[in-house]
Amino acid sequence: MNAHRQLITKMLDALFERYDTEEAGPMLATDYIQHNPHLATGSQPILDVIPTLKDHGLKRRYLRGVCEGDMIVFHNAYENADLFGTSEMVSFDVFRVADGKVAEHWDNMVATVPADKTSSGNSSLDGETEISDLDRTADNKAIVNNYVAELCAKGADAAVQNFVDTKDFVQRSPSVGAGIEGIREMLNKQRYLKPHFTIAEGNFVFVASEGVEGDQAMAYFDLYRVQSGKIVEQWSINDSIPDKMVHDNGKF
Repeated sequence: MNAHRQLITKMLDALFERYDTEEAGPMLATDYIQHNPHLATGSQPILDVIPTLKDHGLKRRYLRGVCEGDMIVFHNAYENADLFGTSEMVSFDVFRVADGKVAEHWDNMVATVPADKTSSGNSSLDGETEISDLDRTADNKAIVNNYVAELCAKGADAAVQNFVDTKDFVQRSPSVGAGIEGIREMLNKQRYLKPHFTIAEGNFVFVASEGVEGDQAMAYFDLYRVQSGKIVEQWSINDSIPDKMVHDNGKF
């Protein structure tokens, strides 16, 4: 296992399986940078909430992950999430590692939508998990970056035609309809403005983008699976960007 992936797994298990802040604390940089709008920056605020999460029995379930360089993104489900007003939450948790410590965190977290209530009828949690085609990481990263660039500049028609497998594409974003028409309908209300960073490993490519829906600033976290030069599967977790945050680090 990649050393950075191993560090993140160990840290998350300590926090959300064993609720052990003494174990997790040394893995976090003292100047830990937090981008979650509702948590203060630094390592201590995240450690301080763990006893409350333990009281509610919150548990993390790993779904899939991507690691490139010092950046790691994990797709997680959090069970027993009554503290957040629902039974289960799903998130993309993104981390940066520096000097052997977890140094920075971004996330989007929303309530899980059951498969029978998603717009496509597909589960937002299921799908491929195995990383393959490591020799094509750079090519697949370029494909997805170009796709998102065309979403920002030209809209759905050009992007879909050039980069999406129109026959076998599987949509797992809970609010987006199935197939190519679902993407076109999505972009009638979601406007992608700017990608901030990309993390790629083999056939999986994650992009964190800024956008807007009406007058509301949005953060779009999208994970794509690429096969034979085309995008064949997509998971998305979107969240609004509040005007005020408890820190000055911004969403990105």
